[in-house]
Amino acid sequence: MSANHSSFRLIGALLVCLIFVIPGLLWPTEVFELTGQITTKLLSVFHGFYLWLGLILVLFCLVLAVSPWGKIRLGNADERPAFGFWSWLAMLYSAGMGAGLLQRAVQEPAYYYLYPPVTDVVEPAERQLLSLQYAHFHWGFTAWGFYASFGLIAAYFLFRKNKAALPSQLISNAGVTRKINWYGGLDLLAILATVFGLVASVGLGSGQIAEGLGQWLGIRLPVWGIMLVGLGLGIAAFISAWSGLEKGIKLISQINMGGAVLLLLFFLFHNSFIELFVNFGKSIWYYIRDFVPMSLAWGAYGKNPAFTADWTIFYWAFWLAWAPFTGLFIARISRGRTIRSFVLGVLIVPSLGTFLWFSVFGTLTFDLISTLPEAHHADLTDIFKATYLFYTQFPLSNFNNLLTIFLLSTFLITSLDSAIYVVSMMTGGGKQVPGWQHKVSWGVTLPLVTAVAIWVGGDALLRSMSNLLIIVALPFGFILLLMIVFFLKTLYKDEYGER
Repeated sequence: MSANHSSFRLIGALLVCLIFVIPGLLWPTEVFELTGQITTKLLSVFHGFYLWLGLILVLFCLVLAVSPWGKIRLGNADERPAFGFWSWLAMLYSAGMGAGLLQRAVQEPAYYYLYPPVTDVVEPAERQLLSLQYAHFHWGFTAWGFYASFGLIAAYFLFRKNKAALPSQLISNAGVTRKINWYGGLDLLAILATVFGLVASVGLGSGQIAEGLGQWLGIRLPVWGIMLVGLGLGIAAFISAWSGLEKGIKLISQINMGGAVLLLLFFLFHNSFIELFVNFGKSIWYYIRDFVPMSLAWGAYGKNPAFTADWTIFYWAFWLAWAPFTGLFIARISRGRTIRSFVLGVLIVPSLGTFLWFSVFGTLTFDLISTLPEAHHADLTDIFKATYLFYTQFPLSNFNNLLTIFLLSTFLITSLDSAIYVVSMMTGGGKQVPGWQHKVSWGVTLPLVTAVAIWVGGDALLRSMSNLLIIVALPFGFILLLMIVFFLKTLYKDEYGER
């Protein structure tokens, strides 16, 4: 690709992003209401599509892993993985959902316990298991299935076929069409989804960091304080992205995982081991046993359609929206792994860690709900306050508060620096190592847009970004299914030749 064409792609993508963002800055409330109405309509119309899509993606990954194709290496036949297992896992976890797990560790189990998704479950012990079961469901196999499906196809063409891994080129590579014009195509949608998702996530994460700092300092940070937090995260992410995969992103991801394990161990030893063991084991068993009816909202799991729409469908749409960005990043760091090890590493191992995470924090949260005054229950379901209220009930609350603020910051930094890297790949024509002008442009644009969104639009604009994320993501659901079909065709041809 010529330098002029690459620059044109970059400038065009930046301008389109600003065109979508500026109305939200000028009319944040109106844009929030409009995007909310569109999102509600889309999710209601495509309700069944999202449910079936999530199930199909998990089955696709598992079938590939256990099939003879599972031994295919994403690279040369004798090539070893580019990153060790721990570094690889740390990077994919940090980019995929590390910050979200910190934000939801207490809030989500508390919400499901107090407002059970299955309305006829009333016994406290049953509500605890159901709460954990749904936390596993929303953050487990299906969430990672969205990432793994897109990432696996991208890695195969990137390292087996030596072809670029832009979304539009993946479609062309897989045989859906001979050529897709970029100028109104999938690459731009992927860039928009990434920008909207990162602005919303970093903006909301900055609010939670500000809440923690405010509780620690005994003050309430003003909006400009939250804006400075977001800007600081962006500057750190830019430095990390500029350093490259092997230095900045890898190092911060390892710090993330080490700190998260430390936090997990601290609260693990505050649990009743028998109660934790029962909750952990039973909730996973119920989740696996009922995975299909949960996935399709059948039977008892379909009796609360409002919950399914507000939570499950929203989550599936969110994971789908992030699949191009996170999938491409995971593909980029997975050279040398077999399809089987890729699936096990992306789908199974992170899910098991997530199950333990929610079981540890959830079990303690259930005990707190039974002992705290009812007036505090609302705070336990507030994403900004829940974690910090939880810490006040245990020793070393200030230390855990600061550790969480630090981890939230580093997890958001790794999500943001991964996004800067991947979007730079997209506007750079799919190059594995994007040019400096792309990293500089996105490294400046994403933090500035986030800071301005916090300052001008506040919560309404950040939620509008989440709505826009879902709107632009929907086409990827259909495209992803087509990619899977033609990817399987390509695999068959490569292994067995034309028949």
